Amino acid sequence: MNGSWRAVEVDDYVPVSHHETPICAYSNKGKMWVSIVEKAYLKAHGGYDFDGSLSSRDLFILTGWLPENIDLNSYDKEKMWRRIFNGYKNRDCLITCGTGPIEDEDAIGLASCHAYAILEIMEYAGVRLLLVKNPWGHFRYKGKYSVDDHKNWTP
Repeated sequence: MNGSWRAVEVDDYVPVSHHETPICAYSNKGKMWVSIVEKAYLKAHGGYDFDGSLSSRDLFILTGWLPENIDLNSYDKEKMWRRIFNGYKNRDCLITCGTGPIEDEDAIGLASCHAYAILEIMEYAGVRLLLVKNPWGHFRYKGKYSVDDHKNWTP
């Protein structure tokens, strides 16, 4: 913290939901390091009970990388798309996104005040898509181009 290294001791127990699935970041391939790093970070910052995360702040604390936050409501959408698309294509950046308050999380399939990793960016026939990873993984996005959207996904 405050620009200096800090040792944090943690065990390998992670919190689970009533469905017995992790309620923390985890790897689908069974690797524990993701959960252990998150647990150490949260232990150093007061624990799992907090209002929400800001991925740019978290990445700065973990890596020292200087992030840039972009407010989607005040930024030129075409310029922003080209910038993140080219950054992704050239492997020049790490891109995350976050949500504000969402009234009906279950209907949309996104969590309120939650950070998401962007795993892939693509553009095809004028359609711009982001593959977004929910580290909690206890529900799925249900909107346009979701897994179950048979209207927009065609052979």
